[in-house]
Amino acid sequence: MPDDPELALAQLLATRLCHDLAGPLGAVGAGVELLAEEGGAPDAATLSLIVDSQRAMSARLRFLRAALGWTASGAPLTGPAGRDLLAALLAHQVPAVELAWGIDPTAPSGGLRLALNVALVGLDTLPGCRALALAGDAQGRLEVSLGGGAGAPRDSLLEVLRGLAPGDGPRTAHAAYTRRLALVDGWTLTASPTAAGAPGLVLALTRPG
Repeated sequence: MPDDPELALAQLLATRLCHDLAGPLGAVGAGVELLAEEGGAPDAATLSLIVDSQRAMSARLRFLRAALGWTASGAPLTGPAGRDLLAALLAHQVPAVELAWGIDPTAPSGGLRLALNVALVGLDTLPGCRALALAGDAQGRLEVSLGGGAGAPRDSLLEVLRGLAPGDGPRTAHAAYTRRLALVDGWTLTASPTAAGAPGLVLALTRPG
């Protein structure tokens, strides 16, 4: 690991991105191999595997491009575009995740990008999440709520989000990046597990007006 913390974080994020794409890319490769072995007319299940895996990989790539970089056109991210990118990503999530989008259209684009990152980190933090809700306004408050988890939020990621751990591994690098992004843009990030019912998590972002 390099001594430069920014370079180290970049390397860890690259490792994480490669890991995220390896699964669907491997499934596409497996489907192509099955087609080659069949020789004749392609099996419907094999075609479905290839198509679904390609769509999952494409949705994740488009989402990560907007969350970690820029939109395809280079224009500021809009609320409807952010919602569609997140919905496409969740369409391939197992188990299925229900999305509720409540971010005001006037919310700043920088906040939208941050909210997408927080949502993705939240999904990593709460295993088996089945419900994801985003809310925000132009007054400097964003909230990402997750519910229906199959288990308690992962302490390793909570500690990074709270600034209690450095996030110096591939599994925690995105949480470290998200916290740093929030701080640089003047946001305060809090992470609070919910106790009522199934395990849940609320990630709140506030910024002085």
